Amino acid sequence: MVKFPSIDCNSILNTSGTTIDINIRHNFPVKLSTSYVVGGDVKINGTLISSYDSINFSGTIFFRLNMECSRCLDNNLNDLSIPLDCLFTENNEDDSLSILRDKVINLEGIIVDAIIGSIEMKYLCFDKCKGLCVICGNNLNISDCGHEYKENKKNIKENPFSLLNELDLKVE
Repeated sequence: MVKFPSIDCNSILNTSGTTIDINIRHNFPVKLSTSYVVGGDVKINGTLISSYDSINFSGTIFFRLNMECSRCLDNNLNDLSIPLDCLFTENNEDDSLSILRDKVINLEGIIVDAIIGSIEMKYLCFDKCKGLCVICGNNLNISDCGHEYKENKKNIKENPFSLLNELDLKVE
């Protein structure tokens, strides 16, 4: 994997109000559970604004995320953009927001954190997703298989763990 480019801030750091436009396209193979950045391709557009002892980055991260629906298990591509605003300082407690000794900054850590933070833990392809048939596994959004779940609820009571009472466990 190609290392994320560091941004040299020597020319702007000691002159307050100086700006640098940032346009970077980089491969970030970010994956969390079944969601991942398609092709790893991430685009970052923004501006660095300096002050005497800090640098503010304000911009947007663009990427395509493949997400699996929690109900029907279909994969969906979503074009996402995340606004990002952060302040880099020397000796910052957060290493990803520190200006390094050679007066460079690296956006990699905050970009990966922003992408991971945007991934929904329980993603639904749409609000009224019907999910899968519990009997045959058919995607109910595509076609109705005709099975009725109520027919097969033999021993299920209000508490799903009540079936454990019916186990014949011998205690010795």
